[in-house]
Amino acid sequence: MKSRIRNPFPKRLLGINLTDEHKDALSEIAESESIELVLHGGDMAGEQIGFLCGFGGFQPAAKREDKITEECLVFAGIDGNDLNRLLKTLREKEVKIDLKAMVTATNQSWSLAELVTELKKEHEYMNGGRKNG
Repeated sequence: MKSRIRNPFPKRLLGINLTDEHKDALSEIAESESIELVLHGGDMAGEQIGFLCGFGGFQPAAKREDKITEECLVFAGIDGNDLNRLLKTLREKEVKIDLKAMVTATNQSWSLAELVTELKKEHEYMNGGRKNG
């Protein structure tokens, strides 16, 4: 019998600065996959990813950082199979959000601004130095 390791975190999609069109599409996808969709604006830039995802042990930020304007999607508590299915569904529904990340043990303590900065660097690198790819 195979043993299965259960993910201790609930399945969540964290949407940052989503357009109304993307909010609608992601709401539909999240509902069909039994995943909680949590929406935030760019004014949450100083908050830690773990706090935004509702993980225990994280407190609200003491100070506010400048707003971020980029659209971003963060996957929390989602395993590889679910992630592949979600990414395929996003492509099929033509939901193009360039900045996407999985919550990791490392980045859960980063601020949203730090995560977006890192994702922008990675996206630019992966697209041959082009900022918009």
